[in-house]
Amino acid sequence: MEVTLRGWHRDMGTKHLTTVDLTTVPPVTDARKSVKFNSVSIFKGFMEVGIHWRQNMSYTGNYRMEVNLSYDDIVHLFKAWNGAELDVNLIDHHGFTVSPELRKRLLGEIKLADLTIGDLAGIASKKEEVSTAEIKPFPRRF
Repeated sequence: MEVTLRGWHRDMGTKHLTTVDLTTVPPVTDARKSVKFNSVSIFKGFMEVGIHWRQNMSYTGNYRMEVNLSYDDIVHLFKAWNGAELDVNLIDHHGFTVSPELRKRLLGEIKLADLTIGDLAGIASKKEEVSTAEIKPFPRRF
């Protein structure tokens, strides 16, 4: 993450505030959100993930604030919010989809030898329910 200031009304130049590798900062759940001087913390709250730090500043004038997040920073913040395990909630409620490559990889990890007879019967009964629901009986003439 890189935070810089750039002059707004007059050309006051670009001031570099901080550069932090967020992937080295573990997320913390702290209600007080206490931050030590010259250190960065990632706080996971109820409905937010925040990046907090303390720093001396003595800039006068009007500045444009810029926060630049790298791809790795965004992935790290995503993992801080959702955890390292992807679940069904991301797919069902947030519009994520599963790529064909990932689907093949996940299906390739299923070993039929590890499944029990009950698991196989459950899979077979689900297929039978779907197939019988699609078949309509012929009307009989009398």
